[in-house]
Amino acid sequence: MKKLNFFVALAAMLICGSNGNAEPIEPVSSVQSECKDGTHTRASNYKELNGTVSYRDGVLTLSVTNLTENCCADLQVTADADTPGEIHFAILDKAGALCDCICPFDIECTYEGILTGHYEVFLEYGPKDILLEKEIDIEEGCSVTLDKPAGVDSVSSAADSPLSMGRDHVLTVNMQGQTELEIFDAEGRLMSAMTLQAPAEVSLATLPAGLYLLRATTADNSVTLRTIK
Repeated sequence: MKKLNFFVALAAMLICGSNGNAEPIEPVSSVQSECKDGTHTRASNYKELNGTVSYRDGVLTLSVTNLTENCCADLQVTADADTPGEIHFAILDKAGALCDCICPFDIECTYEGILTGHYEVFLEYGPKDILLEKEIDIEEGCSVTLDKPAGVDSVSSAADSPLSMGRDHVLTVNMQGQTELEIFDAEGRLMSAMTLQAPAEVSLATLPAGLYLLRATTADNSVTLRTIK
């Protein structure tokens, strides 16, 4: 497993029933596996995503298995506890380029300074894209599996994000000027490429069901969105 180069900071305390002024929490340690496909080329299909939260000796551990991502992904997990009684873990890909393949990865992060208590825990891809969630009691010795949100059939982005996906499978490109849009399937194949004058909307309704990785690139910026149709 390769060690991610994360900045290690003192974790801020989460206080159940706080006034929402909690500071963001940085992981004490974060480890990302190598590509689990074995061939390091293409994954023939994507495996079911799983996540667990455990707590022992004052340390909370978030374990994520089978996160299907681009083979070149450089993943980091940030935590947000600004909302009282909630913990949001957001998975972000820091890599600026895409490889011609998609693979499953495992991630494990540890956090200190989190008090025991009752929380709604969310695992998100980027801001507001809920992959897994569960209302749990964080207590000594616990190990809780997160659940897939009911009724979720796609992974989309918040409406004000550079890329956002509606439930009608319409992609909104919230960028400015000439934008190159690329759509990759779960095997890393380029399904479509187009040049847009953003902001713009693109319907993905004709794509078959599956996992897709979307990349939008302008002269100044490049963003990706993982979505399941």
